[in-house]
Amino acid sequence: MTVVRHRPAPERLPSSLLASWRAHTAAKGWRGGSDWLCAEVLQLAAAFAARADVEAAARALGRVRAHQGVGIAEALTDLQCLYLCQRCSPDEAVVSAFAEAWVEATERALPSVSCLDPGTGLPTVEHFRSRVAELYEGGADRDRVAGVLRFPGSGLSGEPGFRRRALLGAAAGETFAGTGALLTLGRATLAVVAEDEPAAADRLEGCAVAFRAVLGRSPDDPEVGYRLLPLPDTLGRFERFMRA
Repeated sequence: MTVVRHRPAPERLPSSLLASWRAHTAAKGWRGGSDWLCAEVLQLAAAFAARADVEAAARALGRVRAHQGVGIAEALTDLQCLYLCQRCSPDEAVVSAFAEAWVEATERALPSVSCLDPGTGLPTVEHFRSRVAELYEGGADRDRVAGVLRFPGSGLSGEPGFRRRALLGAAAGETFAGTGALLTLGRATLAVVAEDEPAAADRLEGCAVAFRAVLGRSPDDPEVGYRLLPLPDTLGRFERFMRA
């Protein structure tokens, strides 16, 4: 006797999956409504539902998100929502494939001498140092302050570390957005040159709070702390402050 097992129609399953995925992403703060849905989203939903070729579909979506200008933190959060809406843990291989494709696409889109670190969305250390040197060449502005926020650099390797660095970069970028501040994220430091105003200290404190949360540290963990002082009068003194 032949037993017929009824299964949901393949074309229906991605539809319900899409609705749930989109709702979870919107709840997490996806900033653009109309640009979320694309052919690659449909392909990944179908691959996820069929449990086939998920990594390849994730790579394709990672490239598209980079081309759309979606930051790595937001893009990874969107991918995570696909798993959250089905109440399962993200597949590390799929997340890695997605992230690698995003980075590769971003690097190809940037100039050969890039000023942005695609992993954090912040200026590279080299570009930061170049901009600071330009400040001193033109006469260091006394109305600026220099800050350095230090944090434990362990746990920032591999896919979980990649995501944490992306979240650290996003937190710093959002905190100082619109201020004209110079920022860069090193292995275990955030370096800042900003306008000398009371809000500068508040913003660094906000970064410290966000960094502790991303790194899973307690709210008062002294290993995540910062120093802020008027911009040193020479480039050499500035660099020594950053290393101290």
